[in-house]
Amino acid sequence: MNKLTRKGQQGHISVYSGHAAITQFSAQGTGNTDSGVADLGVGSTATATNNEELATTEQNIITKIDTTLNGSGDLSAAVDVINVTPVHLDGSASAAAAYLNSAITATVDGTITIIWALLGDD
Repeated sequence: MNKLTRKGQQGHISVYSGHAAITQFSAQGTGNTDSGVADLGVGSTATATNNEELATTEQNIITKIDTTLNGSGDLSAAVDVINVTPVHLDGSASAAAAYLNSAITATVDGTITIIWALLGDD
């Protein structure tokens, strides 16, 4: 999780865009399948449980990526997604956050870039 405000500062946030370049996504733990589709996204709320499809605020900063696992629990190929839909977050009561969410327990490697602005508290 990464707070989208400066330390100790709260306010309204405008997220302009986000980019995720994921080079590794490996299924971990029991109950995970080594093949099939696994969602990965960045959202303003953390996913409540594993093994579900990401929706709404679990993937509103960077829209979910439907990754395909190769049978060994890893990505079939690197994935790259850009989100250009603006998102407005109310961080006036508590700091807004960005969560990397996955539908399964996984080890993830890559780069995520979020372009945002602090609009102020009032």
